[in-house]
Amino acid sequence: MLLLDLSPVEKKRFVFVTLAFMCVTSAALVARTTADTLFLSRFGHEYLAYMYVGTALVVSTVAFIYGSLIGRLSIIRLISLSIVFLIAMLIFLRLGLLFTWDGVLIAAYFIGDLTVHIPIMLFWTFAVFLFEPRQAKRLFGFIGAGVTLGCIVVGFIVKPISVEF
Repeated sequence: MLLLDLSPVEKKRFVFVTLAFMCVTSAALVARTTADTLFLSRFGHEYLAYMYVGTALVVSTVAFIYGSLIGRLSIIRLISLSIVFLIAMLIFLRLGLLFTWDGVLIAAYFIGDLTVHIPIMLFWTFAVFLFEPRQAKRLFGFIGAGVTLGCIVVGFIVKPISVEF
């Protein structure tokens, strides 16, 4: 099997990258579901079409900014800034949920999407630095399969937890 042909260094990187991406996508799955639930708890499904357009604008803008920064900043600085941005957005959201203003639920919807897209952009940017092109070509499919497995497992875990809370 192809995975058994990995060198010890490749195996270690592969396992850690797969586990990291499993965590990133699982957290994104939970964030997206939470954002959808918060939005739909106040607004009807008829507003989702508008939210899709808004999401495309928000995510495209952030992706454009990310793309313009990627050549100017080191990967460590870019990751740090992205993490600070996400933390600030989540703190804003948490504080906003203390009030009854409906705009916070709209912001939650957009922040949920950013919580999905920013870590995934960061992950793939970082993964490119870890593997040479031949390694990447050989391993990225398996990493993606591991991520899918992680999302399936988290999908089964989330239901009993959400029912409990």
